[in-house]
Amino acid sequence: MNRSIQLLGYAGLIPFLAMPLMVALSGAAEPGRYSTQFLHYSGIILGFMAGVIWPALYHTERSTAMALLAVTPAVMGFLAIVMLPDLALLALAALYISLRLVEIFAGIDQHYHTSYRSLRWQLTIVVVVCHLWLYWMI
Repeated sequence: MNRSIQLLGYAGLIPFLAMPLMVALSGAAEPGRYSTQFLHYSGIILGFMAGVIWPALYHTERSTAMALLAVTPAVMGFLAIVMLPDLALLALAALYISLRLVEIFAGIDQHYHTSYRSLRWQLTIVVVVCHLWLYWMI
């Protein structure tokens, strides 16, 4: 895998790490502000990660079902943020894990480069931990 792709993936973690860190360092003076920004960023990235599935849809006979799976996390994430703001961090964490599991069990993962699969696990784990960390602090 191209080194710049890997670096961009890790760079995408900066807001996930920075916002809970800001809450921790500020003594939770403005946790709502940081959690709102975190949720917005998380929703965008969840939609992006689900969109990564699209090229793999051309390699499956179940492309319609897989396309629905690809858009579902972003829609569910949006609904969680809007309708369940107190639980949105937990819901988004679950959606990131679910997305990764769907990629594996639906066979999409096998179309990814080996190093990309490893990167996806690393990114998913850090993102989920950051969601749980921020939820715990708020």
